[in-house]
Amino acid sequence: MRKYNCLTSLEKKLSDAADEVISCANAYDGEGSYRALISDLTQAHGFDEVYIPLLIEMLNERSDSIVFEDMVDEIITYRNQQKEKLPGPSPLPFSPDRMEQILDKALDWIGNQENGGELYNTLVEQFHMSDDEIAAAGFDSLSEYFYDPAEEPDMKLE
Repeated sequence: MRKYNCLTSLEKKLSDAADEVISCANAYDGEGSYRALISDLTQAHGFDEVYIPLLIEMLNERSDSIVFEDMVDEIITYRNQQKEKLPGPSPLPFSPDRMEQILDKALDWIGNQENGGELYNTLVEQFHMSDDEIAAAGFDSLSEYFYDPAEEPDMKLE
């Protein structure tokens, strides 16, 4: 099998970037998620931003204790799962019941600001809620927007 120099070069650049990110993630002692600027990684290692999804896949394949989550506003975020699994007091300043109350009030507020398709799209696209979760949250009026596979048009070739 023939090796291509351009692919070997790209693999080296992405591997070096992955090594740097994992090293920094393992050394991070701060609270919350650690963040790496995509522009810094691409500039330092000489590859294009189009390869960031591949870099994230590489990062997740190489580490069991760190979860590389996503790209948001030019940032790769990651958190160390081992640190989160340590026993001890909750890092939240409020009880889980209070946090649930806050989330309920936030959903109620959103429900009063938007309605119909706009509200459904917000819940699905911004909160990544499923139709079942939307119904369980009390938004029964949105059931007309729920996905129903029985309503798929028949695509028959003649």
